Amino acid sequence: MSHRIKVLSPILALVALAAIACQTPAPSAPAAGGGGDTPKRGGIAVIATRDDPPTNWDPGYTSGITLHQVSTGIFGAGNFVRQCRNDVYTVCPYLAESWEAGTDLMTYTFKMREGVFWNDGTPFTPQDAVYWLDLTRGTQVGDKTRPAWIDVGTQQVQKAEVIDGNKVRVTLKERVPAFLDMMKTATINIAYPRHLFQPKIEAGDVRVGPSDVGFVSLGPYKLAKHEKGSLIQLRRNELYWEKDAKGEPLPYLDGIDFPVMKDLNTIVAAFRTGRLDGGARGTGFGLLPEQRQALDRTLPGQVQYAEIAGYRWHIAWNQLKQGPWQDLRVRKALGLWLDKRSGVQAVVGGQSFLHTVMDPRSGWPDPAWETWPSFNANTRDRDRADAKRLMSEAGLASGFEMDFFCRRSWVQICEWFQGDYSGLGVKLKLDLVDDATWTDRHRRGDFDGQIQIVTATFPELLEQHFGRTGLNAGGLLRHNDPQLVSMFRRFKDAQGDDARKQIYREVEKYVLQDQWYAISLFDELLAIPYRSYVKGLMPGPEEVNHNLDYATVWLDK
Repeated sequence: MSHRIKVLSPILALVALAAIACQTPAPSAPAAGGGGDTPKRGGIAVIATRDDPPTNWDPGYTSGITLHQVSTGIFGAGNFVRQCRNDVYTVCPYLAESWEAGTDLMTYTFKMREGVFWNDGTPFTPQDAVYWLDLTRGTQVGDKTRPAWIDVGTQQVQKAEVIDGNKVRVTLKERVPAFLDMMKTATINIAYPRHLFQPKIEAGDVRVGPSDVGFVSLGPYKLAKHEKGSLIQLRRNELYWEKDAKGEPLPYLDGIDFPVMKDLNTIVAAFRTGRLDGGARGTGFGLLPEQRQALDRTLPGQVQYAEIAGYRWHIAWNQLKQGPWQDLRVRKALGLWLDKRSGVQAVVGGQSFLHTVMDPRSGWPDPAWETWPSFNANTRDRDRADAKRLMSEAGLASGFEMDFFCRRSWVQICEWFQGDYSGLGVKLKLDLVDDATWTDRHRRGDFDGQIQIVTATFPELLEQHFGRTGLNAGGLLRHNDPQLVSMFRRFKDAQGDDARKQIYREVEKYVLQDQWYAISLFDELLAIPYRSYVKGLMPGPEEVNHNLDYATVWLDK
């Protein structure tokens, strides 16, 4: 019999959280065993990862799972705040033990935790926190520029300063009710040790990253070895500050070995033969139904599955580059033609469901979205006829060719819609690249069309993808549409979830049905295998990066 780790997505109550005037200190990490189990210390967990981390392991330039599967244990699972370990939707203190929010929601004063050290023994100070926050917003030395981070939260900050010795006061550019929820995002990590970064940047090395300073960091583990293309080893950071509910120091494990395995079948074979304790996270690495059934037959009662949704696939066209997609009729035709339900079967073996921009179970989408053109199964033939008519009206009855930008690890889904579009006469030339190249070119907007995953759990986070004009580095849409920017500005003054929901639904319809800037495909439900003796995982419901510091994981063997 297999075991299942499964949680569903509740509707959020973010404004209420952000408006709390004073946050009490965080509870200790929950006991990891559950059911009265006492966690066992020691041991090396062996968990697959799908590739080597891109760039120089800098979380400011990629939020991808290829980095965070292994780096979160090194950098830590948060910044001032984090997602609560047992609730991905709730804000918990992390390196700040408490905070106070101004009544105008434009200032936040964080009381920094004492007794925290970088893993080289240097104390972590409030000045370090301010330095990191300043650096996330970019800097310039001479003619060299370090760009700002791609996230939404840090880019709301106007000024950060140390006050009263151990406090950091953050002043925002404007009222942002969801600021704390933006900052709790699992991929916003304090990974820049001031005592090592500052001299290098002042000397002109503005693109310095964690790998350039020996991975000196704050998380529960230290990097012990990286054999590119083969193995990444983490070992316990004895200076890590966090304790569990019983006052025992974290992490429980002596370390984690991450063998680099770029193929799902290789991972399944290694898991079945006892060479892995856990599979890799990331799109294309969730088990197919037949693989899961085979493991259950081969290893009865020895396997559990983390079931994680939230990989919401989208296609988008670069509106900053010339091409047929500048014509609304062409964009609509591309959206109407694609048979999303065939992709659910072809790409993920049926382990998926259609969505708009947000998870349909969350309560955010328009209740009528399943009746919209391109979503409604009953109008499939009519949608395709309309697509051909629109292409003819645009003077492209014979179709056109275009380059399409795709991560190599996403080749299966890209080849699916490449084939599907051939019936419309659209010839996609797939530009397949590795993760490092994808990260660089994606930031520069060096593509015609792209596919990307949206994982936002509340609508304000979509500003990263939709709400900025120009390059919008890291986002899904590249556009110069002031109306989208105006829509997102309305979130700043929204009072309550009903108002926020109304704004989101206007954005949703504008992007997907009025302008057809993007095509929502389907939400991939990842089933990640772990041996039943792996305890304390606490996976999130729709956030694949949740609890990837593995601080509470232990081996019951």
